Amino acid sequence: MFIRFILFVFLSSLSLTALAQQDSTSIAGPTEARIIEGLTHADGKIRAACARRLRDLAAMGQLTIAPGHVVEHDLAYWEDKVPRMPIRIKKADFFETFELTGETFVENGSRRQFFQLDNSFLLETTVGRKRVVVERIYYRPRVIWVDAPSDYSGIWRQYYVNGEMFSEALHDDGVTVGIKRIYGYDGMLSWEEEYDEQGNILLRRHYNLKGELYHVQTEDLDTVSEFIED
Repeated sequence: MFIRFILFVFLSSLSLTALAQQDSTSIAGPTEARIIEGLTHADGKIRAACARRLRDLAAMGQLTIAPGHVVEHDLAYWEDKVPRMPIRIKKADFFETFELTGETFVENGSRRQFFQLDNSFLLETTVGRKRVVVERIYYRPRVIWVDAPSDYSGIWRQYYVNGEMFSEALHDDGVTVGIKRIYGYDGMLSWEEEYDEQGNILLRRHYNLKGELYHVQTEDLDTVSEFIED
């Protein structure tokens, strides 16, 4: 059994390496779920190739609704859970209704909470002591977080499961320097962060949905206000 597991991991790695060497217009290769797993690969070339493949599948209308895929459920599946919104429901019923666990809830000092329902949809709520107000459901593809190695030098990129780039930053021996860019799931620049040579953030530039600069943040740089757009 152990040998078979090692062989499976080895062959999976080979399939993703081959994907990185293929023309992204080809749709042959690993399954959609495996491509998403490839977004967690340490090799940046493989992550980029997997992201391109996901964008190609989306452009050709070949994304499949299935567990582990980009679209695990359609919007109607989640909206049918609560026929009308906003609505107040008991906390226990809330977690059961939306197939969440107690560990999903992270106290952030605010009653406004967001829950990632699956790879594609985000739930906005207002959390009370005993009840939860279910506000809205948004299309918000999940980001695949892959931290750069502690001694990494070069450009480091992370991606959404829909194939769009989430962030790109220059690292010098593990330290973020220069300009770091964060993108929305639609590919538009959301904000930029400027760092000095020691990795200290100097300022943050915010952009609107048209890609236009609308605010330069120079205070409270340890936090980012999160805006949810339709």
